[in-house]
Amino acid sequence: MSENASISGIRSLIDITPDLGRNKRSFKANEVILIEGEANDSLFLILHGEVGLRKGPISTPSQSDWMERLGEGAFLGLNSFWTREPALADSVAITSVDCIVFDRHAFDTLLETHPLIAKDMYALFADSLSQRYRSVVAMHVEISSMSVSLTKERNRLQQALQDLEATQEQLISREKLATLGELIAGIAHEINNPLAALISSADNLSNLLKSICGDPTNESLFNAGINSEYLSNEAKRQNLESVLKQVPKLRRSLARRISSLPENLRELACEQSSDEVALDIALQTFEAGKSMRSISLSTTRLEKLVKSLLNYGRASDGEWNRVNISDSLKDTISMLENRLKRYELNLSIEADLPDVRGNTSELNQVWTNLLVNAMDATPVGKRIDVEVRCLQNSVIVSIADQGEGIDPEHLESVFETNFTTKKHGGSFGLGLGLSISRKIAEKHSGTIYAENPKTEGARLIVNLPVYSEVNLSQ
Repeated sequence: MSENASISGIRSLIDITPDLGRNKRSFKANEVILIEGEANDSLFLILHGEVGLRKGPISTPSQSDWMERLGEGAFLGLNSFWTREPALADSVAITSVDCIVFDRHAFDTLLETHPLIAKDMYALFADSLSQRYRSVVAMHVEISSMSVSLTKERNRLQQALQDLEATQEQLISREKLATLGELIAGIAHEINNPLAALISSADNLSNLLKSICGDPTNESLFNAGINSEYLSNEAKRQNLESVLKQVPKLRRSLARRISSLPENLRELACEQSSDEVALDIALQTFEAGKSMRSISLSTTRLEKLVKSLLNYGRASDGEWNRVNISDSLKDTISMLENRLKRYELNLSIEADLPDVRGNTSELNQVWTNLLVNAMDATPVGKRIDVEVRCLQNSVIVSIADQGEGIDPEHLESVFETNFTTKKHGGSFGLGLGLSISRKIAEKHSGTIYAENPKTEGARLIVNLPVYSEVNLSQ
C-alpha cells in the first residue's frame, strides 16, 4: 500500500472511529512540538503540514538550518517513543500541522482493536523507518564529504600560517639587518677617519726614522725589525740559550733582547756585546723597526676589517649585481673571526671562481647562518671545513662541521620554519634560520640541502648559478 493510500485510509477511518478522532491535534506554524533532551511518551502521525527537526536554538531558521523535514504520512517522535530515550532534536511546525497523537496505551489499544488501521499504521511505520534510514545515510555521506573538505581547508590554513610565520621571520631579520647595517656603516666611517690618519702617520714616521738612523748599520737594523718574523716562545728560548752560551757574562735582559734578532744580526750583536751602550742603541733601533711593523700590521688589519664591515652591512636596495662569493665569504668570516678562532678553520676556495648574480647582503645572511650552525655543532678545537668550487654552471659552497650530524629523518625537516636540532644556547643572535637560508637560495635560483658525510658531522651545501647575461633580467 502506498503512503498516500495509507494516509487516506487513516483519514477515512477517523470519521467513523471516535477514538481516533479524539486523538487528533493541531499545531500553529513555528510552534514547538518536541523539545531536545526531554522525555517523550507520544507518537505523532502527521496528517497535514510539515515539521522540521533542528539542533539548538535558531531564531529565524532558514531552509538549510533543518536537520530533517517531515511531511504528510510521517511519524514524528518515532525514535524517542520507541527507545524511551529523550528527544534528539527540537521538532518545530514549519506550517500549520494536523496530526494524530498516541500515547503508549492508546497506541497499543488501537493496534489490538482495529486490525485494518493497524495494517495501514504498520505500512506507514515501515515507510517512515525506511525514510529515516535513507536520511541518516545521506547525512553521513554529506558529513564525510564535509570532513574531507574541512581537512583540506585546515591543511591549507596551516600551510598559509607557516608561510606567514616564515615571511614575518624574514621581515624581522631584514629589519634587524637593515638596522645593523646602518650601525656598522656609521661605526666603520667613524673608525675610517682616525685610521686613515694613523696609516699616513705610520708611513711618515717609518720614513723619518730611516733617515734619522743615518748609519747603514742602524738602517739595516731598523729594516730588519720591520721585516722580522714572528718567533714562538720555544724559538726565543732556544735563541736565548745560544746567546748565553756564546756570551756567558752577558746580562740576561740584554741576552733576551738579542735573542729576538735574526741569526746574522744576533751573531754580530754577540761579538760587540762588550760595549753595552752601543749594543743598547742597536737593539733599540731594531725594536723601533719591530714596533713600526706591529703598527703597520695592525693598521692593515683594521683597514681590512672596516672594509669587511662595510661590505657585510651594506643595505639591500633591491638591485642585484655580480657577487664574488670568495669576497662575500671572507667578509663574513672576518665578522665571525672572534668566534671562529676557537676552531680550526679549513678554507679552500677554487682559483678564478666565476661570479654569481645576487644580493651580497642576503648571501651574507646565508654564510653567517651556516657558519654559526657549524660552530654550534662543533666542539671547540675541532675543524670546520669551508670549500668553494665551480661545477659546470654553478658555484658550490660547502660548509661541514665535526658535530654529531643530523638524524637522517631530519635532513629535510631542518629547513622547516621553527625546526631546530640545537640542544644548547650560544647562537649568534640574528634570528636567522635554515628556512630563511633556503628561501634566499631559491630566490637566487639556487638550492641548499643537508647531508651527513661518511666520516662525521653534517655538511650544508649551497648551489648557486653563475652570473650570465641570460639571468640578468630574472
